Amino acid sequence: MNSKKPNSVEEEVLLQCTRNALKQTDRGELKKLLSKENLKWTPILKQASKQGVSPLLYHCLKSFEGELVSAKTLGELKKIYYATLARNIALYSELEKILDSFARAGIEVILLKGAAFATTLYGDIGLRPMKDLDILIHKSDLEKAKTAVSSLGYSLDPSLLSLLKKGLPVGKYYLLHHPHLPPYYKKKGRIFLEVHWTLTSRTMPFKFDTPGLWERAVGAEISERRVRVLSTEDALVYMCTHIARHRFSANLREYHDLLMLTRTTVNWNRVADLACENNLKTPVYYALQYTSQLFKTTAPDKYTDRLKPGALRTAVFKSILGASTNRVFANSESDAGLLIDLLLIDRTTDQIRFLAEKIFPPILWMSIKYQAHITKTNIAIYYLRRIGYLTSATLRYPITSLIKRFSRRRR
Repeated sequence: MNSKKPNSVEEEVLLQCTRNALKQTDRGELKKLLSKENLKWTPILKQASKQGVSPLLYHCLKSFEGELVSAKTLGELKKIYYATLARNIALYSELEKILDSFARAGIEVILLKGAAFATTLYGDIGLRPMKDLDILIHKSDLEKAKTAVSSLGYSLDPSLLSLLKKGLPVGKYYLLHHPHLPPYYKKKGRIFLEVHWTLTSRTMPFKFDTPGLWERAVGAEISERRVRVLSTEDALVYMCTHIARHRFSANLREYHDLLMLTRTTVNWNRVADLACENNLKTPVYYALQYTSQLFKTTAPDKYTDRLKPGALRTAVFKSILGASTNRVFANSESDAGLLIDLLLIDRTTDQIRFLAEKIFPPILWMSIKYQAHITKTNIAIYYLRRIGYLTSATLRYPITSLIKRFSRRRR
């Protein structure tokens, strides 16, 4: 079984600051950590940047300047905070143009993730870094959206150019296997945009029903525009699936988004209903459990107990994943990836369907994966490659575990 490796003092400082940045409580424990003589600031700053929480670290530590934190350290964090603020101001300015263009085209929009959270959860947009802009539209509006986005100066993500040059059907591939159009990029401002029409895709181990999201969406004032965002309960379930999709190796910023959602007024009974209705009990349960472990909080047992997996699945999860903090700071997905995906699926029939498509994906998916023109005549060769890869990846975990266990016994 995976045992919990104790967090370093530096990791504990980062967790304390992230947990308490916007809820100035429990400062005593943080003061004790900051007072330790062997505290190293270089790994703290490096890990904070990697985890996307440097602005939160600055917000939490600025009151300690000159007392327990040096002016130099605070100065570095302050630069990152203001750089994040400037970047987000530019992103929101671009978002206004996108919203106005979509409104003229009669396209309804729901803001997702950072574009919604930076304002509705954090208050100060400089505290929540954003890599890109994510928006949700109706699938029936996709063609209008493509036209609107192109008129604003966006083109496809440059990383897709090699696939396009080979004549591979990138657009069709994204339509069938991703929850969004191919990512768009605007050179002026280096802005990435993802236009979603759903929140999950067929290649993911679970599905979140989209139509009901529009009925439950709520209004919000963002960037001087009256917009719609996901209801708290939908946003919470969505973030749980997002974290689970990355096999719980999401960064600290994403776990903190989920923490912030749990601190709002939540209808937990509705969260449990959504998880049950969409067969998302396992991903929602474990995302909430790992968030609680990371930030030493509790989710209401009355409702999360409805989502708790059976004893066997719980034991296997505990064995594979171990402690949440280890996974976040390792920032790498488990070798047991396929097994985790299967465990995240509530129903046996869905597990069988997912496994079959994982082993024998459609030709279109294989063409993009292997960057080759695959047809019915040569697909068998690529399926053999696929089976070999999955077999190797699946056996890696038990073999590695046995080697580690044998090594411990030899000591």
